[in-house]
Amino acid sequence: MEVENSLFRETERNPFRMAEKGDREFQYLSSYNGAFLIQFGDSFLNPTTVILFHKGQGKQVCVGLLEGKSFNADPLFNDAISVMIDRKIEETISLQINSGNNNFKHSIDHNSSKTEDLLLIFIENNFHAKLILFDGSLEEKLVEKDAYNEKYRNLLRYYAMSYVTNIFPELFSSGGLQSDKDQRKYDN
Repeated sequence: MEVENSLFRETERNPFRMAEKGDREFQYLSSYNGAFLIQFGDSFLNPTTVILFHKGQGKQVCVGLLEGKSFNADPLFNDAISVMIDRKIEETISLQINSGNNNFKHSIDHNSSKTEDLLLIFIENNFHAKLILFDGSLEEKLVEKDAYNEKYRNLLRYYAMSYVTNIFPELFSSGGLQSDKDQRKYDN
């Protein structure tokens, strides 16, 4: 990957450069206009399902890909959103979220200050599912779970959809997506 690519903000380029040197491991997810770029370490993923939810500073965003269709809980939100989980070798984990013009940075250690930010990421392909939850108000702020067999992939997808459905009650109707017209009811 070319780190100097203008698609990345300067704050996103630095961890990529450091990862190229081998002293960091990171996970990166970005979404813009229904398209997703997902990188875990040096691997790029081609998911069948993605749910990306972030709530911070009174704003909430939920975008994703389900059943081959991209969705956006707020059709008026047309900005890019990106999340970087940066693991410095032998140090703490940091989380950087860029949503439109808003930038959020968090340290994932027990001494960091509490925040009301929430983040849910669910990524699935035909062989693997990953659920990442961040809740800044808890002592254990970041939890990640991987599943490889179909039963547990379905369970992680259920957890993710249940979590998001509590915030956007009609985003998924009977496992499918509401139309954009129906989604507009939930604009904030």
